[in-house]
Amino acid sequence: MVDGNARVSDAAFFSNLKLKSDAPYDEEEVRREFRRMWELDLFDDIAVESRRRPDGKVDLIFHVRDRPLIGSVVYSGMKAVTETTILERLQQGKAEVRRGQPVDFTTLRHAESLIGHMLAEKGYLDARVRARLGPVAQGQRDVTFEIREGAKTKIKEIDFVGNTVYNDHELRKTLKLTKQAFWLTSWASSKPLYHPAKFDQDAESIRTAYRSRGYLDIVIQPEVVEIASTEARKKSKDKGKDAKAPEAKPGPERVAFDPMAFENLEEDEPAEVAAPPPPPGETEKEKKKRLEKEAKARQQAAGPKKRWVYLTVPIVEGRPYKLGSVEVTGNTVFSKREVMARFPLRSGMTYNDGLVKAATKRMEDDYGERGYFYVSIDPQVSKHDGVADLSLDITEDRKYFVDRISFAGNNSTRDSVLRREMRLQEQQLFNVKLMRLGVRKISQLGYWQVEGDPTVTPEQETGQVQIQVQGTEASRNEIQVGGGVSGLDGGFFQGSYSTRNFLGRGEVFSAFLQTGQRGSRYALNFTEPWFLGRPWSLGFSLFRRQAVYTGYRRDGQGGSVNFGRLLGNFSRFDVAYTLEDVTFVPTSAAFGTQSTTSTTSSVLTLYTFDTRNNFFRPTHGVRSQSSVEYAGGFLGGDNDFVKFRQDVTLYLPGFARRHYVALNMSAG
Repeated sequence: MVDGNARVSDAAFFSNLKLKSDAPYDEEEVRREFRRMWELDLFDDIAVESRRRPDGKVDLIFHVRDRPLIGSVVYSGMKAVTETTILERLQQGKAEVRRGQPVDFTTLRHAESLIGHMLAEKGYLDARVRARLGPVAQGQRDVTFEIREGAKTKIKEIDFVGNTVYNDHELRKTLKLTKQAFWLTSWASSKPLYHPAKFDQDAESIRTAYRSRGYLDIVIQPEVVEIASTEARKKSKDKGKDAKAPEAKPGPERVAFDPMAFENLEEDEPAEVAAPPPPPGETEKEKKKRLEKEAKARQQAAGPKKRWVYLTVPIVEGRPYKLGSVEVTGNTVFSKREVMARFPLRSGMTYNDGLVKAATKRMEDDYGERGYFYVSIDPQVSKHDGVADLSLDITEDRKYFVDRISFAGNNSTRDSVLRREMRLQEQQLFNVKLMRLGVRKISQLGYWQVEGDPTVTPEQETGQVQIQVQGTEASRNEIQVGGGVSGLDGGFFQGSYSTRNFLGRGEVFSAFLQTGQRGSRYALNFTEPWFLGRPWSLGFSLFRRQAVYTGYRRDGQGGSVNFGRLLGNFSRFDVAYTLEDVTFVPTSAAFGTQSTTSTTSSVLTLYTFDTRNNFFRPTHGVRSQSSVEYAGGFLGGDNDFVKFRQDVTLYLPGFARRHYVALNMSAG
């Protein structure tokens, strides 16, 4: 028997229960079933009562209490984050609180913690989040997350104590995630917001700067966080400058912050808290407005919306070290002399940890070019009397060959289009340099965006690797339709279609037409960049142009054929032949009565060097084009000329994030 169940029917309960009537009574089996039913998370309470009959049979009675369902979920009091952002974070943290699911106090505590961390990342270190449950109907509870953001914490000043190698300004420049607030820019950046986790990451940048000058014993002590007036801060700084050693002494104005102290429910405190009864007949919309009004009143009563903190970072620099002996072990592919040739430091020089890591990375890449995927180089440092002896322990493993290169995410672009750009081929010796070069060449196409580094899966049994390149389609198909009125063309209509990935084959195709009162233009262009699967390009262009001027009409038509070849990873050479006829037809006696035709027959040679990282939105690299066009002579035609042109464009990082500069030079 079962009693106390309202939401779960008797039939559903017994269908989950493995105990059957007339089966032998086994107390241990009953305990196992009790635990299994409890783990289903369907009930808040389960009790099993056994009653023995005179005939020896035992009746089992399950006393249960249904776990209430969530009727609605409301987030009130937040301004720094939106409800959509909260829902996304809870989903990522596996702490979703949804309507219709059973109330789970562990999930509610987890959700409180995640929301608190979100607010801390926004600078609200005093934020408090509490989940309250209120009855709404039989077996249902409303969940309201009451959020008190508190004051936003910004960094007024960052000071370092104990530093002699670098001054305060130099150390502040090494910080990437944490900055002092500046009145002109701090409103648009999150870097002046203090968060201990971000500063811990920045502390590693300070250690790196010191180790690059040989200070291998550098110790960065926990930062001291103070809230004080400017006058009190000045007095504190004056005292700190007189101190010989950096110490973090507790003071009455110092605030200790625990980033994990967001659990607003004690372990022995229930999450269900009696809320004030709502007005009778209150709708869901009215309830939300009422809760927002109450939260706003609490925020106003909480005091100021911003507070300044002062960070003091104690540093113990230690002593600088010189490089002593350098030993290389485990190397068979490269000799010790070859390893040391890639190593920029020599005995007696100041130890530079950054150069050691760069040399280690270079050696790993050199091994990777020879098929050694699993190579590892472990630098071990032994310090004594201001000298750091270095030992490079190399584990080479074995050579690997490429078994399969696959692509994921190319829904319209064919595999062959991407595969032909890869400089690393299947059944070839694995070469990390060629793999990266191929990924770069794919990115240059512009219509398929590579996402991160390729996934390389080695198989030690066969000595082969599987390579998968993940990316997304960046459709560059353009269709334009428009019209207008201009002084030259009068009223006109125009339309165009262009793509660099026609039918997913990587072919370049464009069509253009414009027709109007005073003129018309038509153009058709097509280029196959890999003709017959070879690095040769073949294309053609057809065009016709007509314009009506005062007294005469200009008619022009022609076409061109182009042929080219890739010369290297970033350069190509093209030759194009163009034939164009231009006829001037008088429409007024003032311009005569005879039509005149001019024919241009020319050959254009073009050399291109292009290292841009993207065809449409380049952020770094250079593009250079040199061309010479020759017309007339043995080519025939009415026009004779030689035309030279040089264009160079250099792309550089700009002065702000996501800002780039292009420098262009043209001559001819």
